[in-house]
Amino acid sequence: MRDSGISGLHASPEGLLHGFGIAYVHKNIPLPTIAKWMGHSSIRTTAISLNAVGDEERRFARRLWQ
Repeated sequence: MRDSGISGLHASPEGLLHGFGIAYVHKNIPLPTIAKWMGHSSIRTTAISLNAVGDEERRFARRLWQ
């Protein structure tokens, strides 16, 4: 992570997976596809991984007004 310049909350395998999952959601990839790509056997697990807070949540809210 350090060699790639990744720091903060996403500087872990789980953080990277979360970041990719949120990016997929922003690109309107269907949830079952995201679950498959993230290696989850259950969409419920994916939903937990995709919990957006802070800036991520605000980006989703902004889409309502565009």
